[in-house]
Amino acid sequence: MGRNDDYDSDDDNPKKKPEVRAWRGLANYRTHMKRMALKRNRDTRTTSDLYLLEDVVSNVRFLCDLPMALRLNICKVLGYESHGPGYKAAKQGSKAFFFTIIFTGSVKCTYHQLGIQEDKTWIISAGKWFGDRVLEDWNYQWEYTIETNEKTELLTLTRRDYERVLDIKKTPELRERVSFLKGIERLKSVPRQSLLRLANVLSSRSYSKNRIITFQGDDSVEMYFIKSGECRIILEVPDEKLYTPLPRASSFLKQYW
Repeated sequence: MGRNDDYDSDDDNPKKKPEVRAWRGLANYRTHMKRMALKRNRDTRTTSDLYLLEDVVSNVRFLCDLPMALRLNICKVLGYESHGPGYKAAKQGSKAFFFTIIFTGSVKCTYHQLGIQEDKTWIISAGKWFGDRVLEDWNYQWEYTIETNEKTELLTLTRRDYERVLDIKKTPELRERVSFLKGIERLKSVPRQSLLRLANVLSSRSYSKNRIITFQGDDSVEMYFIKSGECRIILEVPDEKLYTPLPRASSFLKQYW
C-alpha cells in the first residue's frame, strides 16, 4: 500500500483511512506489549511474553529454523537496551560480545580502511541484525563501527546464552563432526550455527560388509552420512509383465521373515 493510498482523497483535508488507523494502532499496541515484556527481568517473563517475542526472532535467518521450544528459550535470555541517536554500539577493531537485533529505529555502520580517506557507511534498519559471527567465534572483533542513527531499541544475545539454550558442548568429537559436515558439498553454504546443531545430534554407527542398512519400502526416519567406506544402492524396478519381488531381508529398523 502506497503512502497516498493511506488517505481518503475526496476530502480537502485528507485523513487516514479507518482501516489504516486500525492496523497501525494494532501494530503499535503489539510493539508496546513486546517492549513491556523485554523490560521485564528474564526470570519473570511469562509464557505469554515469550510467545509474543517469538515473532521477533522468527525473522532472524539462523534462529528461524530452530524448533519453537528453542526459539522461546532464546526469547527468555534476550537482553534489552534503549539508546538515543549517536550511541556507539560497537567500535571497529574492538572485541565483540553480543549478537544484536534491531527492535526499533536504525543504526549507521562505518567501515574505515587504512589508506582510504573516505569511509564506507550504510544503514541497518529495524528488524535486521548484526554481529552473528559473535555466536561462532569467541575472539571475533568488530569489522566496522556501529552507531544508533535515531532513538533505537536493541535486543542482545551472548554466545554463552545461545550455546546454553541449544545445549551445545564444545568437545573434540563435536569439532570433528562439524569439520566433516563442512566437507559435504551440499552443506557448504549452511551457517556454522546450523552445522553445530546438526553435529550435536549425530550418532555414529558401524556396519559390516554386505550388511543391509535399510530396505526399499521401509519408512524413511533417518538421514545417513557416510564417514568412511562405501555403500551400494540397489533399486528394485518392477516389470509389470515379469514381476518377481525380491525376497525380504533384515534391515537395521525392521525384521522381515
